[in-house]
Amino acid sequence: MLVLLRLCHFHMAASNCACIRKLVGMRFKNICISQHCLLPHWIRICLITLMRSKRNNTYRVGEMSDATPQGTNIRAIVFDFGGVLITSITHQLHKIAVDHGVDVATMLSILLGPHESGSHPWHQAERGEIAVSAIQDGLQPWATPYGVDLAGDEIEALMAPGQYTVITPMMDKVGELRKRGFATGLLTNSFAEFRPTMQRDLRFEDFSAVVESFAIGARKPEPAIYEATAQMLQVKHSEILYLDDFPQNIAMA
Repeated sequence: MLVLLRLCHFHMAASNCACIRKLVGMRFKNICISQHCLLPHWIRICLITLMRSKRNNTYRVGEMSDATPQGTNIRAIVFDFGGVLITSITHQLHKIAVDHGVDVATMLSILLGPHESGSHPWHQAERGEIAVSAIQDGLQPWATPYGVDLAGDEIEALMAPGQYTVITPMMDKVGELRKRGFATGLLTNSFAEFRPTMQRDLRFEDFSAVVESFAIGARKPEPAIYEATAQMLQVKHSEILYLDDFPQNIAMA
């Protein structure tokens, strides 16, 4: 039985559903993405499901109450950058958190801000409102409630070169999906200063559209960036499948 989850709940449902894990392990071992492929588990589920459905030209409901209706036509797959096409930013955060005696989740909130989009300096920079160089100066008020005194070099350490690895199998799948007739998008909360690095590390030609928060003036999970994504891909929202490592970004898609 082929399963395709409702798009906006894909990450949360797939990562917690035992029946989906069972399907991946037992039903799909022999197709193009194997059970042992070195991709994040929930992404592997998504691409396995998508490719099988495209090949059969049909979408069947099964196993889950919030599966998409029959006949759903997925025309575009949109990839996040951090944690999807590259290794997670939590690898860099861990050392910074240890140095300050807090856990990674706390340091994530201090440096990158809360789940809700707002006035945090990182959020402002991602919307293109301030330069990356101005982020550090505005962070201490966000650290004080946690009893953390910042050293002043945390953002520099977080963004130091060589802190992540491109997930090559995932990049290969982007190109493969486009060759199979899907529109492919890169949707990322990012900075103008970081674009040359992304162009160096990714094959931009594999994407039908590259949607960057600083260029749009909105960041995930703000609705405007999803509206821009659909427009740039020239598809309906219901025809897009999003891949992201933060549930709040999927919930608002």
